[in-house]
Amino acid sequence: MGEGIYPSVSTTPAFWERLWRSAGIQSFACFIVAYAIYGAQPAVGASADVLTAFYSGDRTRILIAAIFFGLAVLNLLWFAARSGPPWKTRVKTAGARPRPLPAQCWEGCSSCSSR
Repeated sequence: MGEGIYPSVSTTPAFWERLWRSAGIQSFACFIVAYAIYGAQPAVGASADVLTAFYSGDRTRILIAAIFFGLAVLNLLWFAARSGPPWKTRVKTAGARPRPLPAQCWEGCSSCSSR
């Protein structure tokens, strides 16, 4: 029997729709995980010894937290870029009247280049 070509799950529009809709939740989860991994940093005015001990002793933990913070920001940016402003993401209802077209330039219009 011949082998059929099956489309990949990641090529379907439904997959990407679900993924970008959950990007806000993913971003929030990454922020929480990064905050939990990073822990409490030294207070303002801490001595140099305390700062040195924190940053040299916990390098791996800080690096992992920075990666999660980066993923959280990327997810947040992707969510914001895909969702767009609310006035552009309205669902068009069936039977709704279309908006009128903008008025055409008049003869004395200084911004029109069609003269």
